[in-house]
Amino acid sequence: MLMADLHDILISVLLILGSILIVVMMVVLTRISKTLITIQERIDKLSDDVTPLVGQMQKVAGEAEQTLQSVNAQREHLEYTVRTISQITERLKRTFDTLYTEVDPTVNTVVSFMGDLRRGVQTFIRTWKSGK
Repeated sequence: MLMADLHDILISVLLILGSILIVVMMVVLTRISKTLITIQERIDKLSDDVTPLVGQMQKVAGEAEQTLQSVNAQREHLEYTVRTISQITERLKRTFDTLYTEVDPTVNTVVSFMGDLRRGVQTFIRTWKSGK
């Protein structure tokens, strides 16, 4: 009988310990559940806050891309303009070189000839008037 009583006591102790363990597990799991719910709520709130920001960032990125494309197009126009100005400058340089090397001496010769012609005409007129 002592054995049966000891056996009953051990079973009762095991049942009590099992019940306590179940209650402790329920408390722990309940706290874990509440913590997970809180984490989920915070993740949802963060997601709600971040989603518009991501949309705005995508919009800004799109605008930045358009701006970059515009800058590149303007750069290409500027490069074309610089090349055109360079070509015009080169042509002007050649024109001035031609003026200085070919036209200027010709003009000087014509001016000198015109001066000599004027002096010749003046001498002729003076001589003709004095002979009259």
